[in-house]
Amino acid sequence: MSTPTDNTITFEQVGTTMMACPEALMEQEHRLLTILQGQVAFEISPDGALILTGSDSRKIQARQ
Repeated sequence: MSTPTDNTITFEQVGTTMMACPEALMEQEHRLLTILQGQVAFEISPDGALILTGSDSRKIQARQ
């Protein structure tokens, strides 16, 4: 993982457990891993959600 600059970060390798789980969760994991490829922009929304934007402009939000 690179050091964040200008609200972007680059992940060099992302590991997973390769365990089988329900199809919906596997699809969610696949979408997240796709977004994390290449340079990823990040921001915190006014309501506190983490928003990641992939190099292909796809977004995903994480809430506590």
